[in-house]
Amino acid sequence: MQKTVLYKRLLIANVILFLLVAGTGIGFYCGLRHAASPDSVVKAAAPEGDLEALQLSYRNVSNAVLPSVVQIETVSIEERQVMRFIDPFEEFFRNRFGGQSQEQNRPEEKQEFRSRGLGSGVIIRHQGGKYYILTNYHVVKGADEVSVRLYNDKTYNVRQVGGDERSDIAVLELETKDSLSVIQIGDSDKVEVGDIVLAIGSPYGFTASVTQGIISAKGRKGPVGNVSEFLQTDAAINRGNSGGALVDLYGRLIGINTWIATQTGENAGLAFAIPVNSVIRKADSLINNGAVSYGWLGISITDLHDDLLKEMGLDGKQGAFVANVFIGSPADKGGIRPGDYIVSVDGETVKDSDMLVRLISDFRAGDKPEFDLIRSGSSLTLKVEIAKRESEDSINAKNNLLWPGIIVAPIDDSVRSYFRLDKEETGIAVIQIETDSKLAVGGLRPGDIIVSVNDKEVKSVTDFYNAVGQSTDKISVEYKRKGSTFFIGVKK
Repeated sequence: MQKTVLYKRLLIANVILFLLVAGTGIGFYCGLRHAASPDSVVKAAAPEGDLEALQLSYRNVSNAVLPSVVQIETVSIEERQVMRFIDPFEEFFRNRFGGQSQEQNRPEEKQEFRSRGLGSGVIIRHQGGKYYILTNYHVVKGADEVSVRLYNDKTYNVRQVGGDERSDIAVLELETKDSLSVIQIGDSDKVEVGDIVLAIGSPYGFTASVTQGIISAKGRKGPVGNVSEFLQTDAAINRGNSGGALVDLYGRLIGINTWIATQTGENAGLAFAIPVNSVIRKADSLINNGAVSYGWLGISITDLHDDLLKEMGLDGKQGAFVANVFIGSPADKGGIRPGDYIVSVDGETVKDSDMLVRLISDFRAGDKPEFDLIRSGSSLTLKVEIAKRESEDSINAKNNLLWPGIIVAPIDDSVRSYFRLDKEETGIAVIQIETDSKLAVGGLRPGDIIVSVNDKEVKSVTDFYNAVGQSTDKISVEYKRKGSTFFIGVKK
């Protein structure tokens, strides 16, 4: 019953807010003609009772959500070797009556250092007498002790269930017989730019702080290595807000506040939250399995700049370019080759390489999505079985299996200058090569100029990948270095 009343009030508040904005605009226009005072414009647009209803709606949402948002306090413990302090009187008597001096014996001892951290979290589930709290991974990373403080100032020790650095989320477990508030989960896919939102957390340790703003943008890219896309908001978010709730006007969780863009370290109106739809499945996986499982395709990808898109006949097309394929990976077994341009996965358009990473990550091992791609100007569709992604260290250890294991680029003034190439040199050069890859072991180096691949002349990046893509099990490369010509032939 209370929720129904709250929803009705919020609906009324939205209408009032629209009328308030529209009315203010009309009043401002009229004020230019009739010199109406600002007070008369506001009163005409929103009677006192309507403003009170608007205020009451924000108050009700805050009161409903605040009990489910917690302040997280962490302690990281480190032992260090330190010099033990020796009392000067002790040293005096030691020297006077015998014994080693301080210069002869400078004892060291281990001392415990405790560093404290602060963040926010949201209670998302109650299951079997346990409450589960969602927060950011970076809030609790490396913490030896974690506790949470509720809106009513009650403090509980909690256990870390698990965390995932790639998506920057972690789950904490709180076991208690107390009745705690659990937030309602919203649908971040339905969020639109301009929607009013509230950010709730503990900036600088100010527990249960509420700020208000709008959704400024969607689909923003985040820090390097993070597989999430972000909602952008101008709601004031500062240090300590990380892991807190971003809610809509119905009090539903739509995002986890994660980072801010600022040159000063303070809020600059550019804050970012992970959409709840992209993390709730990962949170479930952490609760049930203690870890997050990702899909793995086995390719290295990049975004092409406009000149290369045009050269390769991909001008105006969105997608992700396959630079290398791991030998023996799902992509290799499924027929994806270096030089392919992936434009959609299971019918969903791939906007860029970051989006492709997110799409692949969300698949489970054994899934067989369809990949629409462009190869040498022709379109084709492949069905590839996804594998489970291993740890970053395990994947990095396989970099020697990248095929062909190099990145090439047209020789322009910057490439010519960096590798100190002769002015008359043209074509394409190796600008990066994976250590221990087959071509690297064969002797190819950055700065080498590719002349031909599999006996096909190479004058452009397109020529190179067309030749590499047509060969499935071997590659022979003719290249120049300091005026001399060399050959390499390798098999997968």
